[in-house]
Amino acid sequence: MGKKYNRGVHALIQLDWTNTFLLIKRSAYKENNALHRDLPWGWVEKGEDLIETLLREYSEEIWVVLDNSELESIKKLWEVNVTSWWIITYFHTTSKQNQIILSHEHTHYQRLTLDEALQLNPRRKIIDEAITLYHAS
Repeated sequence: MGKKYNRGVHALIQLDWTNTFLLIKRSAYKENNALHRDLPWGWVEKGEDLIETLLREYSEEIWVVLDNSELESIKKLWEVNVTSWWIITYFHTTSKQNQIILSHEHTHYQRLTLDEALQLNPRRKIIDEAITLYHAS
């Protein structure tokens, strides 16, 4: 039996009008990483490409509309455990949108510098990886 692959997207949204980044806090009812700070993200659905997934997830989770031309792809393969692999594609983009409207999946959001984001607890490891990739790009 072959390895199981899932594709997902995560992104750092730089709010260019404040030079900060958007982080969200997951709701308590979420099965994985409840109450952790996170980046908006989502799984690729059948028939979608990565950019379509990112744009859909942002519009569903935080009501942010991103312009395709603003996306810069940062790719990384991340091993979750010995039986499954998740292929995560990281994106960095700039948003000019001032208003954030959260879905039921999140309790609040913060506009933080990258250094401030690294001080948050609890936070998902994915934030540290995305920031490392951002600095390396």
